[in-house]
Amino acid sequence: MARVTLTCGLGFGDEGKGTFVDSISQREGAGLIVRYNGGAQAAHNVVSGERHHTFAQWGSGTFNGVPTLLSRHVLVNPIFALAEAKKLTNAGVREPLSLLHVERGAVITTPFHVAMNRLREMARTQRHGSCGMGVGDTMKDVVEGMDDVLRVGDLEEPKKARRLLDAVRVRKLVAARALTLPEQEAVDRELSLLQDPATVDLALEQYQAFVRGARIVGPELLAGVLARPGHVVFEGAQGVLLDQDLGFHPYTTWTDITWSNAEDLLAGFDGKVLRLGVLRAYTTRHGAGPMVTAMPSWSALSTHDHNQWGEWQGSFRSGPLDLVATRYALRVLGRVDGLLISNLDRLALLGDRIPVCDGYDGTDGMMWDERGEIRVVRPADLAHQERLSHALRDVTARLSPLDRATYAEEVAARLAIPLVATSSGPRAQDKTYRPM
Repeated sequence: MARVTLTCGLGFGDEGKGTFVDSISQREGAGLIVRYNGGAQAAHNVVSGERHHTFAQWGSGTFNGVPTLLSRHVLVNPIFALAEAKKLTNAGVREPLSLLHVERGAVITTPFHVAMNRLREMARTQRHGSCGMGVGDTMKDVVEGMDDVLRVGDLEEPKKARRLLDAVRVRKLVAARALTLPEQEAVDRELSLLQDPATVDLALEQYQAFVRGARIVGPELLAGVLARPGHVVFEGAQGVLLDQDLGFHPYTTWTDITWSNAEDLLAGFDGKVLRLGVLRAYTTRHGAGPMVTAMPSWSALSTHDHNQWGEWQGSFRSGPLDLVATRYALRVLGRVDGLLISNLDRLALLGDRIPVCDGYDGTDGMMWDERGEIRVVRPADLAHQERLSHALRDVTARLSPLDRATYAEEVAARLAIPLVATSSGPRAQDKTYRPM
């Protein structure tokens, strides 16, 4: 029976999940990386020797030759995957599509979802921080039970795939025409994609290339791997503070960032499961939404980031580590066995005393418990989560300094989570593991 390691980001994403999955897959000799949430908007950076790649639909152990399973809980974009495969080939990965296994039940993000996502964002008077990758629009169709939802298994039946894909195009075009859109070249570009029936043919050509190269599988593949000795790493996307139900609404992503999807995939498995939370040594956030500790003076710490600014995501903010928000993320997850902390080397820019936020001032009202911690409200209530987002804009961070020499150990102690590993650089050899 296999050993399983689950990883999940404890912030707003960009915690270093990719670099740790790369390291763990080397260290443990992983036989499979399982993606259990998110879609093509993932941006997990891995540096190996002279190679660098931002992994979106391949697992971050790919440079080590570890195959990836895109589970039924992942939104798959075959066209973006083909583009990523070319980049991986250029980075020295032989036949990268042969390393990609995709469950038939996985939903496809079509070019029409991407176009509609971008049009909706351009129609907003206030951006929500979308990645512009069509993930939200795809999940909206799933949640609303649309009968033209296209799944990977449908690509094995070209006539069915054509019918569903054209139905999506027509429906999104109707929805786009109902928007109040600015006069922009970008708007015209996305509308023309929806208006032209030939885009269906172009998409289907690429879908067939994807089906020929990738391995289309059922749930039996994962079941078989779990039944054999070895090590399986589950790689999460995004971060808990962006969770679709318990994140800071409406500045969230359309995916479940808790352990729920991983637990579904592991149903019936009774082997060893290690659950690890990934945390950057300081807080960062893309785009809009509350971030209590944001400080422009901390932007120098993030100059090394490969995905700082995006056309749709907007700016990249940095600031002291927010332990209050991190404790909230831990309570949302429920069980975390250990902590992985990245980017410790960046703290040297601040000197020997590093401020962290261990409390908020201004925590009056129902959003907080008697200790001033953020309440976790279940069942999920998006109206409550939106009120929480507003409340977070009215509090201020209470900062206290930690010694840089013992920073990681002190953070783990304040979070009451064992410290498993730290990272002081982008490569696997920059990781230091503690005995558990």
